[in-house]
Amino acid sequence: MPEFITIHTARNIEIEYRVASLGDRIIARLIDSIICVGYIFLLIIITASLQSPVFIYLFILPVFFYTFIFERFNDGQTPGKNIMMTRVVSVDGNQVTTGMYFLRWLLLLVDVRMASGVIGIISILVSAKGQRLGDVAAGTAVISLKKNQSRDKAVFRRISPNFKPTFSQVASMNDQDIQTIKKVIKSKAENKHALVTATANKIEDVYGIQKNASSLSFLNSVVKDYNFYQQQLHKKELGRYDEEEIV
Repeated sequence: MPEFITIHTARNIEIEYRVASLGDRIIARLIDSIICVGYIFLLIIITASLQSPVFIYLFILPVFFYTFIFERFNDGQTPGKNIMMTRVVSVDGNQVTTGMYFLRWLLLLVDVRMASGVIGIISILVSAKGQRLGDVAAGTAVISLKKNQSRDKAVFRRISPNFKPTFSQVASMNDQDIQTIKKVIKSKAENKHALVTATANKIEDVYGIQKNASSLSFLNSVVKDYNFYQQQLHKKELGRYDEEEIV
């Protein structure tokens, strides 16, 4: 079973999360089962005097759809997952859709109900992303939300929590622009100085940014500001990772 899973978001950010441990997932399932049993026990007491089976079936439906309902309307968490600090996420970095939640719930019959959960456990242990069969089919995974257990490591550098961007216009730039700027900064060409100056001047003209330092320092500031704005956008979209400060 892998310790981490890497998710590539729609904004070209690569995020590494810790995969929820098998123990955490089993305990979360037990907690949810206890809640369901408690609900059924109360249901028996409340509906003891009811004669119509229709009402009884209606009361039982929430138990039947328990996992699907909570994950769909509680951002990928059942009460058990919430207590154990785990969550269902999409492996492609997008929001988990209703269909994805429904499919992974549907396959609970195979993963958990059949063979006393052995099938789901084996799938989690041997799959590359710690997924049960329902996760594989739905394109989801279960991650841990415990502090300092997720980190962004590849495409964008992390920014200090106290960082304040210099150029607000950078927010309208795109990833292709930034990749070009990075290539210029890292260039070892003999005419690098002229290349850096030309790139800085182009950015000033296109985005209306007034350079306040040397061309190279300016380009580095643009990249750092872009990182900041992208991370803010990403936090709003997912809200699932803790920042690791870098200098």
